[in-house]
Amino acid sequence: RLRHAPVVLRTAGVGLCIVALARPQGARELGETSSEGIDIVLALDMSGSMQEPDMFPDRFTVEKDVVRSFIGKRENDRVGVVVFGSEAYPLCPLTSDHKLLDQMLADLELSHMPETMQNTAIGDALTSALARLEKSDAASRVIVLVTDGMDNESDVDPLDAAAEAKAQGIRVYTVLLGVQGEVVVPQAVDLLGNPIRLGAPQTYPTDPQLLKDIASKTDGAFFE
Repeated sequence: RLRHAPVVLRTAGVGLCIVALARPQGARELGETSSEGIDIVLALDMSGSMQEPDMFPDRFTVEKDVVRSFIGKRENDRVGVVVFGSEAYPLCPLTSDHKLLDQMLADLELSHMPETMQNTAIGDALTSALARLEKSDAASRVIVLVTDGMDNESDVDPLDAAAEAKAQGIRVYTVLLGVQGEVVVPQAVDLLGNPIRLGAPQTYPTDPQLLKDIASKTDGAFFE
Protein backbone atom coordinates (compact mmCIF):
# COMPACT_ATOMS: atom_id res chain seq x y z
CA ARG A 1 0.00 0.00 0.00
CA LEU A 2 2.96 2.31 0.52
CA ARG A 3 4.83 1.43 -2.65
CA HIS A 4 3.80 4.72 -4.30
CA ALA A 5 4.58 6.83 -1.23
CA PRO A 6 8.13 7.85 -2.30
CA VAL A 7 6.84 9.13 -5.64
CA VAL A 8 3.98 11.02 -4.01
CA LEU A 9 6.24 12.58 -1.38
CA ARG A 10 8.85 13.51 -3.96
CA THR A 11 6.21 15.15 -6.14
CA ALA A 12 4.75 17.00 -3.16
CA GLY A 13 8.21 18.18 -2.11
CA VAL A 14 8.98 19.54 -5.57
CA GLY A 15 5.62 21.27 -5.64
CA LEU A 16 6.25 22.94 -2.28
CA CYS A 17 9.69 24.07 -3.46
CA ILE A 18 8.10 25.68 -6.51
CA VAL A 19 5.53 27.44 -4.31
CA ALA A 20 8.28 28.66 -1.96
CA LEU A 21 10.37 30.00 -4.86
CA ALA A 22 7.32 31.90 -6.09
CA ARG A 23 7.32 33.81 -2.73
CA PRO A 24 3.54 34.07 -2.34
CA GLN A 25 2.26 37.15 -0.53
CA GLY A 26 -0.78 37.33 1.70
CA ALA A 27 -3.50 39.55 0.31
CA ARG A 28 -3.36 43.07 1.75
CA GLU A 29 -5.89 45.81 1.39
CA LEU A 30 -4.16 49.12 0.82
CA GLY A 31 -5.82 52.33 1.93
CA GLU A 32 -4.82 55.95 1.37
CA THR A 33 -5.07 58.37 4.26
CA SER A 34 -6.00 61.93 3.42
CA SER A 35 -4.08 64.54 5.40
CA GLU A 36 -4.20 68.32 5.20
CA GLY A 37 -0.74 68.54 6.77
CA ILE A 38 -1.72 70.89 9.58
CA ASP A 39 0.16 71.21 12.86
CA ILE A 40 -2.01 72.80 15.54
CA VAL A 41 -1.03 74.01 19.01
CA LEU A 42 -3.86 74.75 21.41
CA ALA A 43 -3.19 77.41 24.04
CA LEU A 44 -5.65 76.82 26.88
CA ASP A 45 -6.39 79.33 29.63
CA MET A 46 -6.22 77.81 33.14
CA SER A 47 -6.13 81.06 35.08
CA GLY A 48 -8.40 81.87 38.00
CA SER A 49 -10.98 83.59 35.79
CA MET A 50 -11.80 80.23 34.18
CA GLN A 51 -13.77 79.46 37.36
CA GLU A 52 -16.34 82.13 36.50
CA PRO A 53 -19.87 80.68 36.24
CA ASP A 54 -21.20 82.86 33.38
CA MET A 55 -20.92 79.72 31.22
CA PHE A 56 -22.53 76.59 32.67
CA PRO A 57 -21.21 75.11 34.87
CA ASP A 58 -18.05 77.24 34.49
CA ARG A 59 -15.75 78.51 31.77
CA PHE A 60 -13.11 75.83 32.23
CA THR A 61 -15.55 72.93 31.85
CA VAL A 62 -16.88 74.48 28.65
CA GLU A 63 -13.31 75.04 27.46
CA LYS A 64 -12.44 71.34 27.89
CA ASP A 65 -15.62 70.20 26.16
CA VAL A 66 -15.08 72.48 23.17
CA VAL A 67 -11.40 71.56 22.79
CA ARG A 68 -11.95 67.81 23.09
CA SER A 69 -14.69 68.00 20.47
CA PHE A 70 -12.39 70.00 18.18
CA ILE A 71 -9.54 67.50 18.49
CA GLY A 72 -11.92 64.66 17.71
CA LYS A 73 -12.59 66.24 14.32
CA ARG A 74 -8.90 66.71 13.38
CA GLU A 75 -8.16 63.05 12.70
CA ASN A 76 -5.30 63.60 10.28
CA ASP A 77 -3.56 66.54 11.96
CA ARG A 78 -0.97 66.71 14.70
CA VAL A 79 -2.09 68.58 17.80
CA GLY A 80 -0.11 69.90 20.76
CA VAL A 81 -1.25 71.72 23.91
CA VAL A 82 0.09 74.60 25.98
CA VAL A 83 -1.66 75.63 29.21
CA PHE A 84 -1.25 78.99 30.87
CA GLY A 85 -2.11 81.15 33.81
CA SER A 86 0.46 83.69 35.02
CA GLU A 87 2.99 81.65 32.99
CA ALA A 88 2.74 79.17 30.14
CA TYR A 89 3.69 75.50 30.20
CA PRO A 90 3.72 72.81 27.48
CA LEU A 91 1.25 70.06 28.35
CA CYS A 92 1.75 67.85 25.29
CA PRO A 93 4.02 68.10 22.22
CA LEU A 94 2.62 67.79 18.71
CA THR A 95 1.12 64.32 18.41
CA SER A 96 -1.24 62.31 16.22
CA ASP A 97 -2.20 60.16 19.23
CA HIS A 98 -5.50 61.93 19.82
CA LYS A 99 -6.77 59.25 22.19
CA LEU A 100 -3.91 59.94 24.60
CA LEU A 101 -4.36 63.68 24.22
CA ASP A 102 -8.09 63.42 24.92
CA GLN A 103 -7.40 61.49 28.12
CA MET A 104 -4.89 64.11 29.25
CA LEU A 105 -7.46 66.84 28.73
CA ALA A 106 -10.19 64.83 30.45
CA ASP A 107 -7.97 64.55 33.54
CA LEU A 108 -7.01 68.23 33.54
CA GLU A 109 -8.34 70.32 36.44
CA LEU A 110 -7.90 73.95 37.47
CA SER A 111 -6.67 72.70 40.84
CA HIS A 112 -3.56 71.42 39.04
CA MET A 113 -2.40 75.02 38.64
CA PRO A 114 -0.57 76.61 41.62
CA GLU A 115 -2.27 79.51 43.38
CA THR A 116 0.52 81.75 42.10
CA MET A 117 -0.71 81.07 38.53
CA GLN A 118 -4.12 82.77 38.82
CA ASN A 119 -3.46 85.67 36.44
CA THR A 120 -3.53 85.51 32.64
CA ALA A 121 -0.42 85.78 30.44
CA ILE A 122 -1.70 85.60 26.86
CA GLY A 123 1.51 86.92 25.31
CA ASP A 124 3.57 84.26 27.09
CA ALA A 125 1.08 81.59 25.98
CA LEU A 126 1.49 82.62 22.34
CA THR A 127 5.27 82.64 22.70
CA SER A 128 5.24 79.12 24.17
CA ALA A 129 2.93 77.90 21.39
CA LEU A 130 5.27 79.39 18.77
CA ALA A 131 8.16 77.46 20.32
CA ARG A 132 6.20 74.21 19.93
CA LEU A 133 5.85 74.92 16.19
CA GLU A 134 9.44 76.06 15.65
CA LYS A 135 10.65 72.75 14.18
CA SER A 136 7.43 71.90 12.37
CA ASP A 137 7.69 71.45 8.60
CA ALA A 138 3.93 71.06 8.12
CA ALA A 139 2.27 72.71 5.15
CA SER A 140 0.19 74.77 7.55
CA ARG A 141 0.90 75.80 11.14
CA VAL A 142 -1.83 77.12 13.41
CA ILE A 143 -2.31 78.30 17.00
CA VAL A 144 -5.76 78.16 18.58
CA LEU A 145 -5.93 80.46 21.62
CA VAL A 146 -8.83 79.75 23.99
CA THR A 147 -9.28 82.36 26.76
CA ASP A 148 -11.47 85.13 28.15
CA GLY A 149 -9.01 87.63 26.70
CA MET A 150 -8.19 89.39 29.97
CA ASP A 151 -4.39 89.65 29.75
CA ASN A 152 -2.89 90.96 32.98
CA GLU A 153 0.55 89.39 33.50
CA SER A 154 2.40 88.83 30.23
CA ASP A 155 6.14 89.35 30.00
CA VAL A 156 5.63 89.48 26.23
CA ASP A 157 3.01 91.84 24.85
CA PRO A 158 0.28 89.72 23.18
CA LEU A 159 0.33 91.86 20.03
CA ASP A 160 4.13 91.57 19.80
CA ALA A 161 3.75 87.78 20.03
CA ALA A 162 1.08 87.98 17.33
CA ALA A 163 3.45 89.97 15.12
CA GLU A 164 6.09 87.25 15.54
CA ALA A 165 3.52 84.61 14.60
CA LYS A 166 2.71 86.59 11.47
CA ALA A 167 6.42 86.81 10.61
CA GLN A 168 6.71 83.03 10.89
CA GLY A 169 3.65 82.43 8.72
CA ILE A 170 1.60 81.06 11.62
CA ARG A 171 -2.06 81.96 11.90
CA VAL A 172 -3.69 82.44 15.31
CA TYR A 173 -7.36 81.64 15.73
CA THR A 174 -8.80 83.08 18.92
CA VAL A 175 -11.80 81.73 20.85
CA LEU A 176 -13.47 83.90 23.48
CA LEU A 177 -14.73 82.04 26.55
CA GLY A 178 -17.19 84.11 28.54
CA VAL A 179 -20.44 85.98 28.14
CA GLN A 180 -20.28 89.61 27.04
CA GLY A 181 -22.76 91.69 28.99
CA GLU A 182 -25.01 90.63 31.83
CA VAL A 183 -25.91 87.02 32.60
CA VAL A 184 -28.04 85.36 35.25
CA VAL A 185 -25.88 82.70 36.89
CA PRO A 186 -27.48 79.26 37.43
CA GLN A 187 -28.12 78.57 41.10
CA ALA A 188 -29.24 74.94 40.67
CA VAL A 189 -30.06 72.26 38.09
CA ASP A 190 -33.30 70.43 37.37
CA LEU A 191 -33.76 66.65 37.26
CA LEU A 192 -32.43 66.56 33.68
CA GLY A 193 -29.29 68.50 34.61
CA ASN A 194 -30.43 71.73 32.95
CA PRO A 195 -29.42 74.95 34.72
CA ILE A 196 -32.02 76.88 36.75
CA ARG A 197 -31.16 80.56 36.51
CA LEU A 198 -32.24 82.68 39.46
CA GLY A 199 -31.29 86.03 40.92
CA ALA A 200 -30.04 89.31 39.50
CA PRO A 201 -27.92 89.53 36.33
CA GLN A 202 -24.18 89.89 36.78
CA THR A 203 -21.30 90.91 34.53
CA TYR A 204 -18.06 88.94 34.22
CA PRO A 205 -14.98 90.51 32.57
CA THR A 206 -13.92 89.54 29.05
CA ASP A 207 -11.74 91.25 26.46
CA PRO A 208 -12.94 90.34 22.97
CA GLN A 209 -11.11 93.24 21.32
CA LEU A 210 -7.66 91.90 22.22
CA LEU A 211 -8.56 88.52 20.73
CA LYS A 212 -9.92 90.16 17.58
CA ASP A 213 -6.68 92.15 17.21
CA ILE A 214 -4.50 89.05 17.63
CA ALA A 215 -6.49 87.11 15.04
CA SER A 216 -6.53 90.03 12.59
CA LYS A 217 -2.77 90.62 12.89
CA THR A 218 -2.02 86.98 11.98
CA ASP A 219 -4.68 86.57 9.24
CA GLY A 220 -6.56 84.23 11.55
CA ALA A 221 -10.13 84.51 12.79
CA PHE A 222 -12.00 85.35 15.98
CA PHE A 223 -14.72 83.09 17.42
CA GLU A 224 -17.03 83.68 20.35
